[in-house]
Amino acid sequence: MSDESPVYKFLRQEQLWRLRDAKEQGQRLIDIGEELIRKIEKDGLKGYYSVNHDCLAVARRVHGACNELWRLRTLIEKLEAFDKEQQNEPNKSTISTSKPKRRKKKD
Repeated sequence: MSDESPVYKFLRQEQLWRLRDAKEQGQRLIDIGEELIRKIEKDGLKGYYSVNHDCLAVARRVHGACNELWRLRTLIEKLEAFDKEQQNEPNKSTISTSKPKRRKKKD
């Protein structure tokens, strides 16, 4: 991977942001779970439990951050493979600029 490429720098920065978010939300999910366990141990069946508990929203953020990390990694790997292919065959263009042929209309 080229360190000079602004595209790769941008993608790496995005990865770091998503990684930080996944870690923060993962820790938050652990804290919410531990708080719930303490409440269950303290109040048992007499406690009031919320249907709007934060754990679902936080779990979705963890899932979303991990999904974005996967997508970014896949994109970087595909770009690296494309760059490597272009280095091996610099004259070969994989992007077609010509318009596709139109089919003739049937009468």
